[in-house]
Amino acid sequence: MAVILRHGLSGEHAKVILSRTIQLLEWGKQDVHKTPEANA
Repeated sequence: MAVILRHGLSGEHAKVILSRTIQLLEWGKQDVHKTPEANA
């Protein structure tokens, strides 16, 4: 949120950034579950 406010992004830009951040977090979470050494 601080980044959005600091850079004065529009509501639409904020939505895009948050959506992509969520997608990256979900992708990372799935990738961790597929990697055996990550579960050790």
